[in-house]
Amino acid sequence: MTFINGIGLPQLGTGAGFALWAFRAIASGCKGCGVLQKGFQHAFADDSAEALCDMTGFVRILGTNGARRITLSEAGCCRVTADELSIIATLSAAQQQDSPLCQAHIHWLMAGKHSDVAFRKARRVSDWFTIVGLPINSPEIKLTRPWKPLNAPILNIVGNA
Repeated sequence: MTFINGIGLPQLGTGAGFALWAFRAIASGCKGCGVLQKGFQHAFADDSAEALCDMTGFVRILGTNGARRITLSEAGCCRVTADELSIIATLSAAQQQDSPLCQAHIHWLMAGKHSDVAFRKARRVSDWFTIVGLPINSPEIKLTRPWKPLNAPILNIVGNA
């Protein structure tokens, strides 16, 4: 599992942390969990059932309709995977009305398959978070060079057809 160094749930902020927590819970089969239900009721009040339904649809589309497997941390884990960070970036871009960036993240997560449906669901989920004043912000990440320089070619030809 590939974790992003220096980024955990607390660094994501309330909106992004709640969205990722809910995403993980639903993906692991806990859609009917009382804690998840109460969390949505607390955050979304009378609209909690519809907001949870949209989040469930978003999770289902990413989990079953895409062309690649998405790597998630366990529901209680504080660390964040690269795919989870991309999910947060998707929702953040949707919330900021940055459609090209949102679509780029969706395209990556879905490997190009059914991206339009996932884009619409991401917009709906981000709209719910906007309505209740929960911003979903992408965290700042720092890219570093590899510790060990690569002196050998990355690809080798092992035969000819």
